[in-house]
Amino acid sequence: MTIVSLAAVEMFSPEALAAILVTMIAVVINVGIMYLVIKRFLYKPLRKMINERQAKTIEAMEVAEAAKVQADAQVLDLKAQRQKAETDAAQLLIDARKQAVGERDTLLKDARQRSEELLDAAKVDTSRLRQDVLNRLRGDIAQLVIQTTGDVVKTTDQEQLVVAALEKHLSSEPVNGRDADK
Repeated sequence: MTIVSLAAVEMFSPEALAAILVTMIAVVINVGIMYLVIKRFLYKPLRKMINERQAKTIEAMEVAEAAKVQADAQVLDLKAQRQKAETDAAQLLIDARKQAVGERDTLLKDARQRSEELLDAAKVDTSRLRQDVLNRLRGDIAQLVIQTTGDVVKTTDQEQLVVAALEKHLSSEPVNGRDADK
């Protein structure tokens, strides 16, 4: 017989089959024991560690989500505060401009009023000075008129005296003598 056929006969012999069966039972028992050992000492701790890490990861994600929500709320709050600050600043600028315009108008009004008062005072002073000058001028003119009138009167009196003297002198001379001079 050939080696292949010999091996086939030996393989199916009752002792070989019993050995194979014992080996198969041993393998099944070993696999069962390995399964229990792996399940107890490797799978359970590994699964426990994975569950703990997963729980920590979930917790960290929840904390991160809460922090994100809080940060978003703070960002919104800061945006609202910035918007309020910008609005307040704009309102302050508007109020300051209004106040500046009001103060400018008040200052201009006061300056105009003061300048009008000064102009009125200057007009009064000018009028008074003009009146004083006119009064002095009138006085000077009156004095000149009086003086000139006095001079004219004196001159007229002297002329009248001269004319009277001439007439007297002429009337006392003979008419012929006057003709003789001619």
